[in-house]
Formats: sequence, structure tokens, C-alpha cells
Amino acid sequence: ELKKIPTLRSMNNKLREDANNLERNVDQLSDAIDILEPEADRAAEVEGNLRKIADKQHVNVDKLVDLVKENEHILVDMRHNLRKRIVQDITAIVMK
Repeated sequence: ELKKIPTLRSMNNKLREDANNLERNVDQLSDAIDILEPEADRAAEVEGNLRKIADKQHVNVDKLVDLVKENEHILVDMRHNLRKRIVQDITAIVMK
């Protein structure tokens, strides 16, 4: 049993070292939380303000969404027309 004591002592030291490392990590995380907490509060406040604006301008938000969708369709059409134009130009060059 005396032979086991150095091994137990070594394991105890390793566990103590791990506990100290974990404690340092907890302290670092606590510091990070303290730094980020005001940012989270500000973000929540901004989100609340944006929700209020969106509620007040509900019609405008819907109109904006419709315009974005319309713009997407226009861009698709423009790409399609551009591809057609490129094919026409290449065909004209080849025919010369």
C-alpha cells in the first residue's frame, strides 16, 4: 500500500492543477459575460425599437417586401436578357 501513495499523491496534484485551470477558465468566462452583458442589453433595446417602428409602419414594411420581390424578378429577367444578348453577339462574331 505504501507504493500506491506516490501515485495517489501524483493524481491528487494533477486533479488540483485541473481544478485551478478550471477556476481560471470560469473567471475568464465571467469577465467575458460582464463585458458582453451591456452589449446584449443594448441589442435587445435596439430590437425593441425596431419592432415598434415596424409596427407603426406596417404598411410600409409590406410595401418594401413587395418591392424587394419585384426587384428580384426584374434582376432574373435582366440576367436572362443579358445571356440572350451575349449569345447574339457571339453568333454575330462567328458569322462574320
